[in-house]
Amino acid sequence: MVSLARWWVGLRLMGLSQCWGNFNGVLSKAFERMTTRQA
Repeated sequence: MVSLARWWVGLRLMGLSQCWGNFNGVLSKAFERMTTRQA
C-alpha cells in the first residue's frame, strides 16, 4: 500500500513538472516575441 501511494505521488509529481515545463516554454516564447518586437 505504501509503495502504491509513493508510486502515485511520483506519477503526479512527474505530471506536474511536465505541465510546468510546458507552461515555462510558452511563457519564454511569448517573452521572446515581446522582446523582439521592442527591439
